[in-house]
Formats: sequence, structure tokens, C-alpha cells
Amino acid sequence: MVTALERMTYIRQLHKEVLDCIYIKQKKVFQEEITRLVVINRNLLGCETYSFRFNYEWYTIGHEVPWQDAKKYNREIHPSLMEEINNLFQTKTFTERTIESDISNLIGNILKESQNTIDLSKLLPVGFFNSLDNEIFDIGNPLPDKR
Repeated sequence: MVTALERMTYIRQLHKEVLDCIYIKQKKVFQEEITRLVVINRNLLGCETYSFRFNYEWYTIGHEVPWQDAKKYNREIHPSLMEEINNLFQTKTFTERTIESDISNLIGNILKESQNTIDLSKLLPVGFFNSLDNEIFDIGNPLPDKR
């Protein structure tokens, strides 16, 4: 069982690795490829991992993943959510601080809206990943609000 603190620590580290990967791979980053940004995936800790695409290659928490391999593990977010991400990246000027905050908020909203489960059939385009479309993923309890 993963504790709330472990989840929080892991997700913070994940954000840092995503940012490191973005800034290393492409300095001028907020163009078309980055607007295809977020993919949710499960890892062994039961936390979410994030992948994004640059120039037809997938990058997952700082590691390069060939598209053929990434396709096996990553599940693309539904186009309606991609539109929200596109708008986010096209309407703002980003610094390292604001992109971290906005990615965190976006992830938080996904987790909040999903409550304790994500029904992939609602997120994925019809027919994508075949039998996986209707699989339910338990993402654990949301972290408590400390305010």
C-alpha cells in the first residue's frame, strides 16, 4: 500500500523529471509537439506517470521511448482533454515555475474529476487499445487538502 506522503513525493519527483526532460530536449518548447502533452500510465507504485511527444518520439519521465514501445504502455487522453491542454499552452507565456504549476493543476484536476477510478472507455478514442478500453484503473485516494 502506498502512503499519501509516498505518492506526493513521487509525483513531485515526476514533475521535476518531466521539466528536466523538456528543457534538455528543446529549449523553445511550447510549440505544436508539446501541446500533445499528457499521457497517463500506471507504474508499479500505483502512481501516475506522464509522457509527452517531441518530433515523433515519446519521452516518459526523462527517458526516451521509441513510439512502437510507448504505444504498448501509454494510453492517450481523449481529444476533449487534449483541447484543454492545447489551449493552456497556446494562451500563456511559460517559465519553468508556471509550467510546473500548470501541469500540477492539470494533473490535480484529472485526479479530482476521476475521484477514485478512471474509466478508460471515457478517456480513450473508441477502439483504441482494443480490450483495454473498458478497463477500470484504481488510482487510490486523493491526497488530503492541507489548507
